[in-house]
Amino acid sequence: MKTRIKDIAKALGVSPSTVSKALNNKPGVNPELRKKIIETAKQFGYEKDIFANYLKTRRTGIIGLIIPDVSNYFFGKLVLSIEKTLYEKGYRYVLFNTDENEEKEIEYLQTSLSYGVEGIITVTAARSNKRKLLNLYKKFPLSNKPVVFVDRVLESLGASYVILDNIGAAFEAVEYLYKHGHKKIGVIMGPKGVYTAEKRLEGFFKALDMLGLKCKEEWIIKGEFSINITEKSVTKVFRKTKDHPTALIAFNNLMAIGALEALNNLGLSVPDDVSIITFDDMPWHKFLKVSLTSISQPIEEMGILAASVLLSELENPESKKSRVVLKGQLVERSSVSNLTLQ
Repeated sequence: MKTRIKDIAKALGVSPSTVSKALNNKPGVNPELRKKIIETAKQFGYEKDIFANYLKTRRTGIIGLIIPDVSNYFFGKLVLSIEKTLYEKGYRYVLFNTDENEEKEIEYLQTSLSYGVEGIITVTAARSNKRKLLNLYKKFPLSNKPVVFVDRVLESLGASYVILDNIGAAFEAVEYLYKHGHKKIGVIMGPKGVYTAEKRLEGFFKALDMLGLKCKEEWIIKGEFSINITEKSVTKVFRKTKDHPTALIAFNNLMAIGALEALNNLGLSVPDDVSIITFDDMPWHKFLKVSLTSISQPIEEMGILAASVLLSELENPESKKSRVVLKGQLVERSSVSNLTLQ
C-alpha cells in the first residue's frame, strides 16, 4: 500500500500540513522536526507524486541544468556541486547536455518549459544564434522561473550569473609568460562567439597591448574546445613556418591535450621548445611528465553559488540580481621555461 502524508503525520503525531511543509522544503518547520519527518518518510518508503503535487501547488521542485559537455571534467565537477546544493534543499534536477550545439540548447529550453521546471541553471553554448536563445531564456523570468548563468553568460538578458574573471585570468597568463622572457606568445581559442572564449581573448590582447607585444594572425589558433581540432590546428601552424610562438595559452584543458599531442608528434618538447599555460587545472596536470602550469578555477564554489543564487530567487522573486565574478589562480608548474635565464 502506498504511503501517504497523513500516514507519516499520524506516526509522528503532527499535522499533515507540517509533514507537507517539511517534505517540500517550505518554512515554518523546526529543523530537528523536519529532519525527523524526512527520515520517517524514507523509512516508510514514501515517494513524492510530482505530478499530483504540481496540480496542487503548481510547483515541481525540479531545476533544469544545461551543460555543454558533461564528459569534460570541469563541467562534471560543476554539475556535482550544483546537484549537492539543490539536493540538500529538497530540489531535484534534470540534466541536458548540448554538446556545444545551439540547436540542441534551443530544443532543451523548450523541453524545460514543457517539463515545468522551476528555474534554469545554464552554461550556454550561445554563439551565432544568440537572439533566438535570448528570446527563449526571456520566457522563464516572464513565467516567474529564474535563470542563473554559470561560467558563461548572455549579458543582455540581465539575469544573475556566477563567472570567472576571464579577462583578468588571461591577462595574468600573458604577464607571467612575459616575466619569463616570452615575447612571441600564441593562443588556442575556443569557438568564436562563446562568452569565455571571447573574454579570454580580450584579456589576452589587453595584456599584449600593455606590454607592447605583437601577435601574428596565425598564432591565434582555433581549437573549438576540442582535442582533435586543436591537434590539427597546432600541427598546421608549426609546420607552416619556423617562426612559431615560444609559448601557447590554451583556453581550456581539452585544447591543452590537443596541443601536447601535436607538439609531441612534431618532435617538439615542452617547455624547451614551446611553453604552455592552460585554463582549467585538472587533478592529473601535476602528474604529467611535464606538469602543466594552469589557471585554476574555483569550480565547486561556482556551482554552489549558482545553485544558491537560484534558490534565493525562487524564495524571493523580487530580490536583486546577483553578479558574482570569481578570481582564478595561476598554478606554477614545469611547462613554462624561463627564457631570461638563457
